[in-house]
Amino acid sequence: MAKKTFNLETELTAKIDDLTTKLNRANTQVETFKKKQAKSSTDIESIFKGVSKSFGYITAGIIAAQGVLASFDKVINSTQATGDAFALTMGEINNTISFLSGSLAQMDFSNF
Repeated sequence: MAKKTFNLETELTAKIDDLTTKLNRANTQVETFKKKQAKSSTDIESIFKGVSKSFGYITAGIIAAQGVLASFDKVINSTQATGDAFALTMGEINNTISFLSGSLAQMDFSNF
């Protein structure tokens, strides 16, 4: 029978080299993950800054629209005649929309 020689030092050195290679690969992957996580955090932070800035613009737009509507209401209701005429016009518009939505719901367009 052939005698198999075993060199413990060679075997251990090979295993340590293999473990070192795998450890270096794992460290590289951890660093890559840290960089991606840092970039994601920066991206999320910039998104939230943009969203909060947008809320400011939306709020300013709503306030401006309220001011315009208040001014429009004052002009329309400046006299009794213009206020009554506008109320009549708005009532007719609402009736027209109701009639149209009923026709759409029933799919009956014979009255058009």
